[in-house]
Amino acid sequence: MLIYERYNNNMDKEKQERLEAAGWKVGIAKDFLSLTDEECKKIDSLQTALRHDIKISIRQRDSASTEALKVILGELQRSPTKEISHDEEIKILKKLEKNEEDMLDHAGIDEPSLYLKLVRMYLPQMADQSELEWWIKERIDFSTLKNPMQAVGIVMKEFGARADGRIVKDIVMRISEAGK
Repeated sequence: MLIYERYNNNMDKEKQERLEAAGWKVGIAKDFLSLTDEECKKIDSLQTALRHDIKISIRQRDSASTEALKVILGELQRSPTKEISHDEEIKILKKLEKNEEDMLDHAGIDEPSLYLKLVRMYLPQMADQSELEWWIKERIDFSTLKNPMQAVGIVMKEFGARADGRIVKDIVMRISEAGK
């Protein structure tokens, strides 16, 4: 008999001891299923999370959330390739966020819609300017680069979809100009 938790074993110690005393083995899904890191990424994809949340919203009879989540999932599934990377998923979500913001602005609506709130819920925490600036100052030696703009690619490779390229470019320009 086995009980597992999806990501890590955060079970209450007392409960875990009771289960183990009753003959249950407690662990995480990765160990139980002998999954590689790559297989875990597939299981824990954004699309998997959306499907899970759709089931929950259906059980809760929240039709507005269910429909909004289905639209988001549908947009992610429109990709011509069978599997898309996490960064590609984030790009799609950012596009959905931008489109919804533009539509709300055009309609003169100040409050974010349920759809926009749900899209934002699945977006990762963006790196703020201070984090980007610190990382650039600590990790990039502009004297080794032919062009300071090469640093933008280095930063974007590290931060991926968590960084806005325009903000990175502005910070790189400011830091490289100050260093001259």
